[in-house]
Amino acid sequence: MIPTRIAPNLIAKEIVRISRVVRSSEKKYFSQKFGEQLTDILSIQTSAPNKGSYQCTSPFSFNGFLSMVDLPSKGRFIDLGHGFGCPCFVAKNYFEDVVGIEGDRDLFEFSIRNRSILDPRYQSVDLRFGNFLGKDLSSFNVIYFSRPFDERFEERMGEKLLKVKSGAKIISYFLRNINYKDLFPSSNFHEIVWDSSPFRSFLLFEKI
Repeated sequence: MIPTRIAPNLIAKEIVRISRVVRSSEKKYFSQKFGEQLTDILSIQTSAPNKGSYQCTSPFSFNGFLSMVDLPSKGRFIDLGHGFGCPCFVAKNYFEDVVGIEGDRDLFEFSIRNRSILDPRYQSVDLRFGNFLGKDLSSFNVIYFSRPFDERFEERMGEKLLKVKSGAKIISYFLRNINYKDLFPSSNFHEIVWDSSPFRSFLLFEKI
């Protein structure tokens, strides 16, 4: 499932590089927004639509998850609310076509900067500014999100997920503290059970 242009034994080095670049941007963003250096931020409010929020995805955990599950490398991957771009950059080591959509202008600009710093292979990651709730996701077969907004999250995200194409794989992060089954009713989604012990914060579903 790993694109042939990067050797598997080099992915760990790529993830370290991504982590350093994104972490540097996080510190600068938090300094600008709060006037101080903050560490270990789990979630903050952003200017993205519907009470947008940023929730950090660990590049190491996400890489570990992607290395363990069976997902199509030639599929189209999209991150809904890509923040600083971290999940998109990690995903580029596993998928040919990677897209991210971010609704906060500052976060979006940081993600563009991060892409420019990384190796040339990441320049094809398609980072877009906008509200993904108004976008057509039917061409994507791997969809990732954490909790990109707070206002009527279960209702609005649930409606959006119902419109993705049959067979699409959906990865969600840090949703175990809410009733995530409202987002993924069994009549429309099948939960893919996997050995989640090292990365239990990730859930994986398939649209029926």
